[in-house]
Amino acid sequence: MYVRSQDAWCDAMYNQLVKNGTTSKTYSAWVDETLRRGSADVAQGVRFWSSALVRDNLSVRIFEPDHLIDRDILKDFAATIGITSLAGAVLPAAENPRLTPPMLELKRRLNQSAAARSVGPVLKPLMIEWQ
Repeated sequence: MYVRSQDAWCDAMYNQLVKNGTTSKTYSAWVDETLRRGSADVAQGVRFWSSALVRDNLSVRIFEPDHLIDRDILKDFAATIGITSLAGAVLPAAENPRLTPPMLELKRRLNQSAAARSVGPVLKPLMIEWQ
């Protein structure tokens, strides 16, 4: 299990949700709701996975580049479970780019419109390219 600080998790999750058209809430409104629901509670997540997987099967790692093997989550995960090489593995794209604050705000506002939401899958890659 990889964990982030609450602020880093909230920033990344909000960017992803807006980018994918899942929310049109402002950041502060989304964070307030998320904290109220307990979704950003790291200890709650660790307790859940610890009980689901049995504590001895759970390894908690820090999701920050400086804490990862070669700053790479896939290499780090593989090494953690005993895989020494990813040679020949089909790997996902190395990047999941974030929208910059101005593009994020534009996309958030577009998410409020039903018409803009319907073209969201086309808008997302264009917005990433424009920035």
